[in-house]
Amino acid sequence: MADMFSLATLLQDHLRYVKKTARECKQKNDSFPTQIVAITKEIADLKAVIKCVKLYMLEADFPLGKIEKSIRKQEKKKVELEKFGPRTRSKSKILHQAK
Repeated sequence: MADMFSLATLLQDHLRYVKKTARECKQKNDSFPTQIVAITKEIADLKAVIKCVKLYMLEADFPLGKIEKSIRKQEKKKVELEKFGPRTRSKSKILHQAK
């Protein structure tokens, strides 16, 4: 099967899928926790693509600049959502109530 498809093409298709699913997840449920989870998954998937590109030395076919820029953008979004999102009870209060 590896002979039928180039790795760069598979990674590009995977990136399209990652972006599509993240976008759909964010649109489906507008809550802060859901958006944070979607962003976290997207960041993890983008980092996995970078690892594959480096592992198989595909930098010539697959420029990493755009992916790294996208990761930074998503990390900023995540920080903003965590900072300005709805406040939840602190962990110590939750642990205290559980006792």
